[in-house]
Amino acid sequence: SYNCNNQLPAGGNCGVKFMKNRLLTLDADIGASCNIDMLLFILSYVPQLKSLTLTYWWLTNEHLSTIFDICPLLTSLTLNKLNELLCPNVLYIITDKLKYLHSLELLSILQLTDRSVHYFVATKGQQIRTLSLCCKGLTDTSLYAIAEYCPNMTSLCCRSATCFTTAAVIHV
Repeated sequence: SYNCNNQLPAGGNCGVKFMKNRLLTLDADIGASCNIDMLLFILSYVPQLKSLTLTYWWLTNEHLSTIFDICPLLTSLTLNKLNELLCPNVLYIITDKLKYLHSLELLSILQLTDRSVHYFVATKGQQIRTLSLCCKGLTDTSLYAIAEYCPNMTSLCCRSATCFTTAAVIHV
């Protein structure tokens, strides 16, 4: 595990070279000293990364796509309190880039749609075990898709869910 809140020293490697073959989890809170270039630099040394948590980052879809290209073996991803630069396609990018994903938390990302949730679970549903979504704007359609395509799910968290009916919740 590594915390990205450390500044790059003059040599520029931030100790990452020494963790190259061992680092499997990275929790990157933007802090005062991290930026996207530092994050991409660190990730370039750990393509074997299995778990990534990004909190308070200003990222574009292109940034996320680059991160997923660098670390294609991610099995667990948490995106928390990211900016509005991410468009509704974020779930499509995750679906298409992360083949081994089985745990996903998208917290405070309000651009999710029923269509993107359906695409995600229809494609990845068999392997998804935990799913946590900010559900503002999602409807029963998403819950029914999750129930249909995610037979191995052990944990589902729907935050800010205001549009789900009791029947859909019971169905899941």
